[in-house]
Amino acid sequence: MEIREKGSEFLKEELYKAQKELKLKDEECERLCKVRAQLEQELEELTASLFEEAHKM
Repeated sequence: MEIREKGSEFLKEELYKAQKELKLKDEECERLCKVRAQLEQELEELTASLFEEAHKM
C-alpha cells in the first residue's frame, strides 16, 4: 500500500471517529437541554407556589 493510500485511510478513519464523537456529544447536549428546560419549569412552578403560600399568610 502506498504512503498516500495509508494516509488517506488514516484520515478517513479519523474523520469517522470524529463524526461519531460529535454525534454522541450532540445527543448528550440535546439530553441536557431537555433536563435544563424541565428544571426551569419545575423552578418556575415552585416559585409560583412559594409566592401563593406567602400570600396566604
